[in-house]
Amino acid sequence: MGIRDRKQLLINLMKVRAKAAKLSPEHMGGFEMMYRRARSAEEQDQVTRAFEARIDGWQTNTDALAVVRRGFLEDDEDEDPPSLVAALERSRVRV
Repeated sequence: MGIRDRKQLLINLMKVRAKAAKLSPEHMGGFEMMYRRARSAEEQDQVTRAFEARIDGWQTNTDALAVVRRGFLEDDEDEDPPSLVAALERSRVRV
């Protein structure tokens, strides 16, 4: 695969991942421009790492938004707290 084919493949993959991640058109255009300016495979890999950091950075970053986002995903308990269960039991109408 030539450098041009690789570049086009990376641009197409970036567009699909960006749409799936609901990245703004401005960000998509910026990353596409960086890919188009990349002259070597190493430069393309640098752009790919920057893109992945933008898309998946919340999983490793320590800023407040990333911590909150991880907190919502980590809290996947399906059980209700005991106080809520007790309140629901008291509020039920028995016939």
